[in-house]
Amino acid sequence: MKRFPKENISIKLMDDGVHVLASLYTHQGARWWDKYHLSDLPNDFISLDDLKRFGINPINKLTCGS
Repeated sequence: MKRFPKENISIKLMDDGVHVLASLYTHQGARWWDKYHLSDLPNDFISLDDLKRFGINPINKLTCGS
């Protein structure tokens, strides 16, 4: 398997809202997908742009309200 450069990594939030599918590698010309729990995301591909691709709003006022 060969690791994609950061700009070619694909990330998708699953319908359950708890897991993320990430395509970090290619193998024999096909994308390889890994499933991660949101709390276990590897730090090497997390950035503000990555979070936006997950559908995560970096400033969510609903989580701050009482």
